[in-house]
Amino acid sequence: SRRTHVTPSHETPEQHETLSRDRGPVELGLGPVGRTYSARRAYLVQHTHGHMMPLGDECTVGRVPQATTHLSAGYEATCGVLQGGTIKCWGYNGDRQIAPGDNSPRVRPVLVAGVTDAAEVSVGFGHTCARKTDGTVWCWGAGSNGQLGNGAMTSSEAPVQVTGLTGVAQIGAGIYHVCARKTDGTVWCWGRGGALGRAGVASSPVPVQVEGITDATELSVAYAGTYGRPYHTSCVLLRDGAVRCWGEGDQGQLGNNMRNGSATPVAPMDLPPAAQYTRGHAA
Repeated sequence: SRRTHVTPSHETPEQHETLSRDRGPVELGLGPVGRTYSARRAYLVQHTHGHMMPLGDECTVGRVPQATTHLSAGYEATCGVLQGGTIKCWGYNGDRQIAPGDNSPRVRPVLVAGVTDAAEVSVGFGHTCARKTDGTVWCWGAGSNGQLGNGAMTSSEAPVQVTGLTGVAQIGAGIYHVCARKTDGTVWCWGRGGALGRAGVASSPVPVQVEGITDATELSVAYAGTYGRPYHTSCVLLRDGAVRCWGEGDQGQLGNNMRNGSATPVAPMDLPPAAQYTRGHAA
């Protein structure tokens, strides 16, 4: 795809008249710590509808304050953890996963109330979760599938704490579920979609432990699908370099030479041990 020149956010638009004003996709990324790159006009592509949604205004579209330490892009929305532990989000707000009050899109970053000391954020499909520095997890937005993890099947504009989950090192939000990797190497998931990693458990509004995983070092939760056809697949990298995946598998996502899903983790075939596979959301 065509790339458009981007500039460090601490420099003014007037200093960079070479920026494109068209509506083509732009490449956004992070430079060294403390430098967030932005563009004069940026659009986030939403695949299910095929349209592009603006991220901000004409001059500082989608601009995040300089000291951004972590980013996550989900369904038509993006959130960033700022130095100091607060979170700002922008984009689609249909389930109040960006900001309380009216559900109109937020075209520039707004502060998420009630979240401090955040270390990581993950944006799903109408819900958002944050991992705090104390190892707890907090979620907000859509909750009818139990994806907020607080034992309820209802939505919440305000962040709620995921029940009984501490010592978390990494999180990943999918379409209707969320998974968390703990510092002890176990993985816990909640929500629905057959991607919770436990036999006989299709959905749960509180975290359940993924079977057979005790030494995970990386977690990747797939965020893909359309209305009526979401994909729920999760994978982990183990300490010995092995990989395990579970959830949807009709397109071969599990890598085990089959085209059906698995409620519990299975090993992809023909993978040699590796120090590290791609971290983040799988496509």
